[in-house]
Amino acid sequence: MTTGKHSLVDALVLRGKSISTNGALEQKFVCTALKLYVLEFLGFNTKGMNRREFGVFCEKLLLTHLAKELVKYREKGQQSQPLASEGKTLPLLPLSENRLVSLILVIFDHQFDAAVAIRATSKETKRNYRAALNQFLKWLDEQVFWQVLDPGQLPEILPPSVTSDKRPPSRQRFCNYALQKDELPEHLQKKFNQFREFWTTGGEAAYLELRKTRRTAGERNVRRPNVQKKSESIFDNYSERIIRLFLGWCVLQGKSLEELNLELLTDLMLVEDYNFWLVKERQRTHKQGMHLIEISIALLKWFNFDKVKRQNWTDIELIVDFRALQSEFKQKYKQEKKKLNKQKWKTKNLSHEQLQQICLQLKKTLAPFNGVPAKGSGKRVKGARRSPSAILWSWQVYLLVKILTYLPVRKHEIPQFETSITLYREIDKQGSPIYRAREIHHKQEYITGETRDYVLPSILTPDLDAWIQLQRPQIQQATQTLESWLAFTGHKLEDLEKLQQRLETARQDKNGDKAEYIKNLEICLRRLQRRVDAWQSAKTNIEGNKHLFLMFSNSNPESFGKPLPSSSIYGIVISATSKASKQLFGQSYHVNPHAFRHIAAGRIREVGGDAEALSAIMNHSKEMGDMYAAQIEDGSDRSKNIDDWWEPKLE
Repeated sequence: MTTGKHSLVDALVLRGKSISTNGALEQKFVCTALKLYVLEFLGFNTKGMNRREFGVFCEKLLLTHLAKELVKYREKGQQSQPLASEGKTLPLLPLSENRLVSLILVIFDHQFDAAVAIRATSKETKRNYRAALNQFLKWLDEQVFWQVLDPGQLPEILPPSVTSDKRPPSRQRFCNYALQKDELPEHLQKKFNQFREFWTTGGEAAYLELRKTRRTAGERNVRRPNVQKKSESIFDNYSERIIRLFLGWCVLQGKSLEELNLELLTDLMLVEDYNFWLVKERQRTHKQGMHLIEISIALLKWFNFDKVKRQNWTDIELIVDFRALQSEFKQKYKQEKKKLNKQKWKTKNLSHEQLQQICLQLKKTLAPFNGVPAKGSGKRVKGARRSPSAILWSWQVYLLVKILTYLPVRKHEIPQFETSITLYREIDKQGSPIYRAREIHHKQEYITGETRDYVLPSILTPDLDAWIQLQRPQIQQATQTLESWLAFTGHKLEDLEKLQQRLETARQDKNGDKAEYIKNLEICLRRLQRRVDAWQSAKTNIEGNKHLFLMFSNSNPESFGKPLPSSSIYGIVISATSKASKQLFGQSYHVNPHAFRHIAAGRIREVGGDAEALSAIMNHSKEMGDMYAAQIEDGSDRSKNIDDWWEPKLE
């Protein structure tokens, strides 16, 4: 069976495998009920088909098509309008019966009773057909591939909160020995900036100077020595930190700040000693040593640019020695990584189907009310209405996780999504709405010079429409007046005065110890006053801001409305997945943004999908995808359509 979207036959076969007795009889009753009453009513003209013809029809009928037809009839049915040119009508649906499976039963009952009325069938046979159909539909409603098509209406009450399990202790990562930027001596800082310019430009200025010098000396063919440049962001966020760590270790070994210089990183024995200390004393892997050697080699190229004769630098003996040490570290890290992967994936390795369930669970967090336990019954009842801020923040969290689930791009691409700037709503060749991301900056752009352009999976379209057209505009509206700004977090303008009065009354009251009460009032007053003071800043931040995701910053309201930074996504996603997985599976899975890429790579290979097309969307090679997939196992054509790549292969 080919991969792709599920057909009705797929669902019937899976249902048959899930029951041990009377499977054939139930399937016979279900097929008859669907053929004569439900599908015929929906306009598929199945009533006159023989068994073989109906089997072929069910193989071609995708559940997505069936769901769309049901949604169309549900919308009309709730208005009690005619459903077809023949004058068919559907009874007004109760609000409690809003699931598509419930609609199927309503259609069956309506059509069967109509058949009984004209004596086309007997009333006594209904029970068998309905019981079989009901069991099939109950099973179908529990399947994630159907829930994705029919997530249902949002619940009124927020699901019960849980405390997620603590993340397992990682290897020692604290780096309190690193030198801070302001601790670097002036001479070292100057040298550091010069090296940064050399590496991030690929030695552009050094090469021009070298060519000028050698041509003056009579050399005509001056080949440019190979220097693979480093992006400015990677240098600033990573390479600089590694250098300051190494220099901080040198201080631990007794060197003064004035003795520090970049030449220390080209001392082979010193670099070896540092790596030995990292592995033995800090329980680190050889990975940091590998990166440090990469920096050492770049420094050696800078220091020896006027001496090198060979383009590959093999005439610089110290570079050859460092490359040999780097190769040794790579082999050791390869063995270390196997052990690390087994350990770290214990709390991250969810199946893609489980990620889909997490998305459905997070959608429940968009509920407008908090629930409180009802006395005696143990059930939860409707409680206080949640603030617009809380609901819209839940929207952002839900949409972030859903995007990563179905579009596993690197997390730094998501903050670049801006409506009508980098994210466009279009209509595809089939007439369906889609979103396309354009001019997205990425990791390899500084090498290739090209930005990224890709279509987002259509499963994201309804939620993106809801967010962009309905939900996100509420955020900007919240900053229009001071009253709306306070109401956004559930406050009123008079609350400030009331808090001040309560605080003054408490301070004057001499009866009892109210120190703790006064302290809490002071905290609340400061927070509310800070929010009032931040109103104009928030209004300025969001004006003209078209980024898909924004900062809410309850603890720092002055930042409200600024684009959500890439650094924030990591913690948001881990917190959301750990809580949702605890609710669903009884155990917290701390899935970080990059783990979605590993899970996707494993999934596409599991279902036999187009791994190369997915790799193009993920912006890495197929070989990298193979490696990602291998890490979670037990023991580029960008025009390709990768919609539904996550669908399981049914046999």
